[in-house]
Amino acid sequence: MKIIDFGKNTYQYEIDFKFDCISPEIVRKIVENLHIVKKQFSAVAKDAATNQTALTQGQGTGESPFYQLRVGSDKILMWVGWYVSYEKWLQWRSSILSELLMSLEAIPIELVTAFSSQYAFIVPVEKLNRSDQIPELAPVRAFYGRFVPEELLKRTNAYLTFGDEGGKEILSLLLGGGANPNEGNITFNVRWNAFDSKAGLEQNIRAYTARADKLMESCNSGLLSLLVKS
Repeated sequence: MKIIDFGKNTYQYEIDFKFDCISPEIVRKIVENLHIVKKQFSAVAKDAATNQTALTQGQGTGESPFYQLRVGSDKILMWVGWYVSYEKWLQWRSSILSELLMSLEAIPIELVTAFSSQYAFIVPVEKLNRSDQIPELAPVRAFYGRFVPEELLKRTNAYLTFGDEGGKEILSLLLGGGANPNEGNITFNVRWNAFDSKAGLEQNIRAYTARADKLMESCNSGLLSLLVKS
């Protein structure tokens, strides 16, 4: 699948635990394996603000894309960005998760609070279609036009949240401007708050990642393809 990407996409995956489940010994083993033995990261440091251990690789350039793994006592976060393709992200995430699960396999799924993924798309404003150029949005514009003057519909930001009745799965979408006024920001999030207690941590992680990626790819083909000029 062709994922919309102008070189500044970022992808993030996070596992949150209910309390401090990751011991210093587990952190040390992860660092030794990925940094010293496997050499998948070029630097390691302790973040004083979050008390997390951060392993990094790259500078965030076309020649040196950025990869980071952060490990805390109650959280694991993987983050890549700037010139990392979606396909490369999937491969890297799968590789890192496989390595991590060797250290986390003893943690029961009942101790996990949430899995969450964020897919952020940074798009040059000249590549974005105006809402009045997208026929599929005409009913939405007509609805807002009932109480918003036409001149205020030229620039819009939107934050949408969707979820199931039980609150297990939450999907959120942010459409708006980025830090750079010449860029638009489209951010897609998928979060699970409940899990299959009959399956272990690895099985739940695999099920979640497959679901999150499928939802993001549907968003890419069903929404982003309308918002972004081909």
